[in-house]
Amino acid sequence: MALIFGIGVGLFILIVLWTITILLSLLFTRTDKLRPAAGGLFVLATLVTVILTLYPREGATTEPADIVVTDETFWGRVAMLAGLSLFTMLCLVFLFVFHWTESIEARPLKAKRY
Repeated sequence: MALIFGIGVGLFILIVLWTITILLSLLFTRTDKLRPAAGGLFVLATLVTVILTLYPREGATTEPADIVVTDETFWGRVAMLAGLSLFTMLCLVFLFVFHWTESIEARPLKAKRY
């Protein structure tokens, strides 16, 4: 089975389809003439998704029971994910504390012009 970035071709097609659908619907809702087409895009994307889900090209294959797959880098990836999650949470806290809660005060004008 062919894989693209570790995911199957069918799932990759669905991700691309829904990304294009969302982007085009955002563009279409900005115009008056194409606004109804945004709903049509979602209906068309849903129809294509249902068709691709109900009629798969390849049958499901199972691995033999005697093959044991081990992951040598599991704990390294878990440690990296934990570090990145901690760093992201700290960045969000610092963003909230130092940017969003900073007060913006109005300054008086030095000269009045009307």
